[in-house]
Amino acid sequence: MSLLALPVMALVGYATLVADYRRNLDSNMSYIQPALAAAPEDVLGFGFWPTWTLALAVLILLCTLAYRFATHAKAYYVAVAVTFALLSAADFTLYHSLEKQVLGH
Repeated sequence: MSLLALPVMALVGYATLVADYRRNLDSNMSYIQPALAAAPEDVLGFGFWPTWTLALAVLILLCTLAYRFATHAKAYYVAVAVTFALLSAADFTLYHSLEKQVLGH
């Protein structure tokens, strides 16, 4: 496996976390009540920032490894950064919508 695949794998992992919102939100971004009663902490998890910070730290580490040992192509890292920014925006929007509805704000 090429080291260039590592940052892409981190993005795919983060995208999987973002896609997991479909478990609690329907296509209209309305909260879907779980079959079993759940506490807000069970639905919201650790929150947006801890998950985002971990994803960012992993991405930085893997980009550093890829940059050091694989390639110095700036266009690749710009594409990775833009993709991470888009995923972050989607994550923040979905989490904020879910939090508002679960906590009743």
